[in-house]
Amino acid sequence: MSDYSDSAIQALISTIEATNDTVKELTRSVQALVTSENQRIVKDEHQQEINVEQKKINAKNMQLWDDARDTIVRAERFHKAFDSVTVKVSGLVVIAVLGLIGFKFI
Repeated sequence: MSDYSDSAIQALISTIEATNDTVKELTRSVQALVTSENQRIVKDEHQQEINVEQKKINAKNMQLWDDARDTIVRAERFHKAFDSVTVKVSGLVVIAVLGLIGFKFI
């Protein structure tokens, strides 16, 4: 009977050691998961901060574009008028030069 109880005790010890190894491995896995989750949380918080700053920048850019829109419209009008005046003045200069060199229009 002693052999049986010794082998049963040995089997029980082996089972306990295997269980301890499994628990240690599970503990390492849980620690790795916790570490990974903590890193993800930190990254998410950082990304949220970046998103908030990006929204502020986008709002400022939109305000700048809104402010600049009037200036752009005025510049377009000026360029259209300037181009029209330039064409007319260029035409007058050509006529004047032709007149100076003796070209008769009539």
